[in-house]
Amino acid sequence: MDKSNFITIEDKPVYFQNITDCIISEDQYVVTYVDDKGVETQTPVSEENYFRALNAIMPDPVNRPSHYTNSRVECIDVMLDIYGKKQVQSFCLCNAFKYLFRCEHKDNKTEDIKKANWYLNKYIKLEDEN
Repeated sequence: MDKSNFITIEDKPVYFQNITDCIISEDQYVVTYVDDKGVETQTPVSEENYFRALNAIMPDPVNRPSHYTNSRVECIDVMLDIYGKKQVQSFCLCNAFKYLFRCEHKDNKTEDIKKANWYLNKYIKLEDEN
């Protein structure tokens, strides 16, 4: 069965088109969906299912690209563990440069400028941490 268009809740598939909201409440990931009887239901879900549902109903190619959230761990966090803060900050500056350098050649240049901004903000966040 192709699992790209649903999450499993209580051993039943809940298709993305039936999901109406995703929230974090009291340190729980919660998905709201319309069940097969037409009743809106809220239920806690795993972190993985929460982010899969969230990306399906509210895609965000800048802050939460779907190809970056296929795992419980983001690549940049693993890079921090392996290479350290200074190397990742350099990576952030280089990525920001890359997005700004080529944005004029893209159909959606605003998105690339936002991505560059994301990397600059990540650099600053890392700088502000101990």
